[in-house]
Amino acid sequence: MKSRLWHHLACDDEPTAALAAALGVNPIIARLLCMRGLADPEQAQRFLVAFGPIRQHFCPYRHLLAASAYRHLLASRFDTWRRIAASAA
Repeated sequence: MKSRLWHHLACDDEPTAALAAALGVNPIIARLLCMRGLADPEQAQRFLVAFGPIRQHFCPYRHLLAASAYRHLLASRFDTWRRIAASAA
């Protein structure tokens, strides 16, 4: 089984504030982007733009689903995403 741990990069307050100001996002979002290696505003913007159209695919209305149904639905959607991403590569 693959490890699901994220390897965070160090991110200081100045780059976080600059990224938040450049993108117009919450500083918490900017810090997360920075910690994932997306400290450059152009690179972070490309990530956010690419994520927008697929967001709903990974965010079902979980408050309307039982936990087991939610986990099954999300697993199915991630499998679909992996197949699509693999065929595009």
